[in-house]
Formats: sequence, structure tokens, C-alpha cells
Amino acid sequence: MIDRTERDFRRGVEDLNQRGGRTLSLVDLVLANTLSLELAAYLVGRVSEGASLLTAAVPGGAGKTTVMAALMGAIPQGEPLVTVSHEGTLRTPLTGRATWLVHEIQDGPYYGYLWGGGVASYFEKLLHGGRIVSCLHADDMQQLRAILISPPNSVLPELLLGVELVLFLRMFRGVNGTARRVASVHAPLDDAHREVCHWDPQSDTHRWLMDSDRSSATTTRALRVLSDLLDDGVRDWSTVREALSG
Repeated sequence: MIDRTERDFRRGVEDLNQRGGRTLSLVDLVLANTLSLELAAYLVGRVSEGASLLTAAVPGGAGKTTVMAALMGAIPQGEPLVTVSHEGTLRTPLTGRATWLVHEIQDGPYYGYLWGGGVASYFEKLLHGGRIVSCLHADDMQQLRAILISPPNSVLPELLLGVELVLFLRMFRGVNGTARRVASVHAPLDDAHREVCHWDPQSDTHRWLMDSDRSSATTTRALRVLSDLLDDGVRDWSTVREALSG
């Protein structure tokens, strides 16, 4: 039996699904080759340890929200989820660890969208131990930084460095129709985000560019759990979440 915090968490993730059908899990995305099993395990390890997360791509439908929702399945159970429905939500009194979710950092009259001064306040949650999870329209770190650091958002560069995972997505025409890939993963190193993993379109594989923490206990456990789920044919988001975050 799940408690109220977990019910609210799952409802918040379900609200991200605006295209109908079921919410896709990391197992679904590995099977679709959106990301490799090893990369999925690495990301699960980082998220389970508290990493904040941004997913990005310029075109709509590239998979920003889908990948974000799948990775939210790795957030430890018991961690409250606050969906920032408007700037005033950021004043919600909350103590302890929490995930602050913005559906998209973009100027628009939609639920969960945030723009302007509220974005800087949103990133300030990192100063108080909060985790932030969101997506936006950008195809590389230069575009992403320009959107976030420049007015009207004016996020402090040092706060952007507090986001441990930035993922860029690509969409292309494959043999069986539209395909999507996590094209690159960036993590902070010294004074900038550096690319740690890159998708090679020629071989359609994910390649590591630098020595990331891929042998930690959390990543090793995630690799084992995801492998078992794949072998057992388990794809349901809630079931995958229970296996990864329970």
C-alpha cells in the first residue's frame, strides 16, 4: 500500500503525459534504444543520489518530457514532489528534501510552465537542498545557457552548475518511423558542464567521452535491476519505479 506522498508523486508524473497512452518507463526507452542500458543505469544512479535534471531539445515531440518522466521513476520514494503550477507555488512552505517539478521552462499560458523572474527563484531551490526537474527548448549547452542565464530568466551561472544532469534529445526518421535518442549527457566539471556521453548516429550507439562515475554502488545496483526487468518483460512505469526506488 502506498502512502499519500507517493500517491501525489505518481499523480504529478502522470500529469506530464499530455499525449495519451501510458507513461513510458526506462525499460521502454532502453528497448526503443532511446538510451543504452549502461547509460540508463548511470542516470538512475545519479538521480537516486539526488541529482537535479534538465532535458532539452528544440523540436516538440523529441522526447524531452518522456525521458524526464521516465527518469523521475528513480527518485527515492518518500521524497515529496511539488509541481510548480505558477510562480507563487515556489513559496510553498516545505522543509527537508523535495523535488520541484516545472513541466517546461517556457513562456506560455500552460499548467506547469515557468518563465521570467520565477525561473531564477526556481533555481534558488538548489541552495536549500531541493532537487529541480524540468525541460526546455534547446539543442546544446550554449543555447540552454543563453535561455537560462540571460534576461528575463537571469539564472545565476553558479546555480545552473548545481544541475548535475543535462540531457539533449534528437528526433530523426528511422527504418520503422520516427525515432528518438538521448544525443548527449552533460555533467558539471570544474566551472562548466562537460559532455560525458554522446550518441553516435553512424553506429547508433552511446559512447562515453570521459570517466564518469559508472561503477558506483547505486549505478551497479541500477544496472542489475534494469537487466532483471528487461529479462522479465516488465515495462509498467509504476512497477519499474518500485524496483528502482523502493
